[in-house]
Amino acid sequence: MRSAACPQGLPGLPELDEQRVQKANAIYWRMAAFFTACSAAKVLWSCANPANSYLWLTSWFQELAKQPGVKPVVFDQCMHGGQRRVSRQWLTSCGELAA
Repeated sequence: MRSAACPQGLPGLPELDEQRVQKANAIYWRMAAFFTACSAAKVLWSCANPANSYLWLTSWFQELAKQPGVKPVVFDQCMHGGQRRVSRQWLTSCGELAA
């Protein structure tokens, strides 16, 4: 229902799929607005999702990533005891996560 070229939803989706995408987009938008408010209030935050998630390509998270002090961090769980490679990405205002 999404692609790298259309991370906020493919055009021409069936109505039910379009509704699902729009509901998810509303959550993404609210999350980005919440994290923006947290940053303005100097409250540390982080958001995790698979590293290849289309969430990171949405306009809301692209704008969030441009804010001062916000950093992407990629974490491979296999490096910390996981049985297989699972790349997770965090977008965060907590620079210590980069370590």
